[in-house]
Amino acid sequence: MEISFLQTKSGNQTFSVDNIFFHSKYSPETEAERFIAANTFDYEPKVIIVIEPGFSYLYPFLKKKYPDSKIGIIRIIEQIPDSSIWDFCININDFSKQSFSSLFNESEILCTQFLCWPVAQKLFSDQIKNIYSVYKEAFEEAKSLIITRQYFEKKWLINAFQNIKYLNEYIDFNKKIDVPVVITASGPSLEQAIPVIKKHSNHIFIICLSSAISVLYKNDIIPDLVLTSDGGFWAGQHLKKLSVNKNIIALPVEAFCQKNIKSKNVILPLYYSDGLTKDFFSLSNINAIKAERNGTVSGTTLELARKLTDKPVYFCGLDLSNSNGFQHTQPNEIELNSSLHDCKMTSQEQRVSKSQFNTYSLSIYRNWFCNLQNVSNIFRIIKKDSQASLGKITDITAEEFETKLQNLPEKSNYFNEIQTIDPQTKKKILQKLYAHTQNLLQNQKMQEQLFPLDYVSLTHCKNDEEKQEVLQRINENNDKLIIKIKKICGIK
Repeated sequence: MEISFLQTKSGNQTFSVDNIFFHSKYSPETEAERFIAANTFDYEPKVIIVIEPGFSYLYPFLKKKYPDSKIGIIRIIEQIPDSSIWDFCININDFSKQSFSSLFNESEILCTQFLCWPVAQKLFSDQIKNIYSVYKEAFEEAKSLIITRQYFEKKWLINAFQNIKYLNEYIDFNKKIDVPVVITASGPSLEQAIPVIKKHSNHIFIICLSSAISVLYKNDIIPDLVLTSDGGFWAGQHLKKLSVNKNIIALPVEAFCQKNIKSKNVILPLYYSDGLTKDFFSLSNINAIKAERNGTVSGTTLELARKLTDKPVYFCGLDLSNSNGFQHTQPNEIELNSSLHDCKMTSQEQRVSKSQFNTYSLSIYRNWFCNLQNVSNIFRIIKKDSQASLGKITDITAEEFETKLQNLPEKSNYFNEIQTIDPQTKKKILQKLYAHTQNLLQNQKMQEQLFPLDYVSLTHCKNDEEKQEVLQRINENNDKLIIKIKKICGIK
């Protein structure tokens, strides 16, 4: 690529790429002004991306026309020096779905518009096709996430009030675990580790993911801690065993847990540092442990384990890949529920076969583990070379696992400080949380978090009438949510 710079008749700079001029040789500013005047969007985007603008003549005219938008560029020609005026600059060599998604949230991605400088379109058509292809991937992922959030943000908030309402006993935990921690997930490889876990259960601290509870109880293994983090109803089905077997449940305030299980078991309260519920425990004067929000319960559990211990952490059943047959070690509560509907027309074989093709989310979770740092004391128990690597996490066999557990001291009782909440105190807590939340929900930023899809629709509205319709829908749904929370809290 041969680039030559030239001064224009108006005194500004232009340049040519392989003898094709990028800007007017007379007045690049006038050319830029006319280009922006001729290109109008139906709405004011949250993000405007100009694909290779050359020099920054477009920026002031774009900023004047769309003052509230983030306006940046994708730079294809590295030799152009003036990028600092733009709100952001993405180098074409670093442009990917991951890098793009890390720059903008879902709402911004769904409210992004592109402008391509005409000369760039001629010179770099292949690169531009790739840019649009990458953006399409990011757009589809953002759309999926924001639809999920539109449902779950409200669900998480309701779960939080339900969890406080039915919290009777909780653990005030402030100790370090001084024996190895074993985390049991429910992948098929868990089965090979069960005999070792059972044999050494008095010398290891067992954290059981909710989906693996049935497997441990079937093998007469009582976990030290059960962790569930999902906000949805179906994940809560895994906790059924705890309606008759009392245990300690590590429960983020937003997670779903049936009220009879919450009220019968002891809770280790967890909180996330973001979201509407981040202050719930501090306002309630309940000590809780900070957890890391993660797409998979396995990730949340690993970060919790690293916080609770300096000893080795062993992961069992962390396959993160599809397998022939059942995708989880049996018995599994979801499988038991699903099997009730098996018949000749929709057999178990058909149902299990379909589950083998859902690989997208597993690859996301696997990539998260692959990117972890400082994992020298984290091990996965797996048959060697039977599953995809998890980056720097060391894979060991069940036999090697047992060798590492030899001659360990007997574990202590880590959970002997059980706190209780009397009904009168709980009533005052719920009243306080309701007042706090009611105040939060008057704030537009908080409403935008609860109704992200509606606010994307609001951005795309073409006139005031459409905007008023969307705003009315948001206000009505916000009022319904407040009424529902008020009812949970027993406030008249």
